[in-house]
Amino acid sequence: MRAPRRLDLALPTLVALAALAGPAPTAEAVPPTSPEQRAKRVDIDVHDADVQDVLRLLADTAGVNLVVAPEVAERVTLRLRNVRWDAALRATLTLTGLGMTSLDGVLLIDRRERQLQRSELARERSALAAELAPLVTRIIPVRYARAADLEPLVASLLSPRGRVQVDERTNTLIVTDVAGRAQRVTRTLGSADDAR
Repeated sequence: MRAPRRLDLALPTLVALAALAGPAPTAEAVPPTSPEQRAKRVDIDVHDADVQDVLRLLADTAGVNLVVAPEVAERVTLRLRNVRWDAALRATLTLTGLGMTSLDGVLLIDRRERQLQRSELARERSALAAELAPLVTRIIPVRYARAADLEPLVASLLSPRGRVQVDERTNTLIVTDVAGRAQRVTRTLGSADDAR
């Protein structure tokens, strides 16, 4: 096993290293997914350091892309020995009241309150889009099961606007819902009908 990367830096050294680091990693870099990348360990000893510099240092160690909101300006003092880089990142974020989300392989760091506001806004937009989306109707023949037996399963997959009807004569389900939900029902029924 490789020895952990040792980073005993005073604040001026840390700032100088951050300046030398240059531009962010290329867009091809993605958050680590292999066990070797997740297991990278760091030693960090900083006093009253800018949290953006510490976050950049951790991202560089792990080889991940990182975007930090410009309002983030906390100062931190850390002394970590032989700690996994992701644990050091989570500890730093928790200590400073920051949160992290991932978007297409890029870690986004911002204040927790702002992230909660953004996620709530995204949920509201999604709900509004589902509410305004046109309804589609899918006629789904059932081969191996009785359509009436599958009706509760289908009803659990529908949006509030969706509905399901059973045509027992042709053993068919008639599903009306927004396109995404109707497609999900069709996929689920394909596997549920074959499994019975």
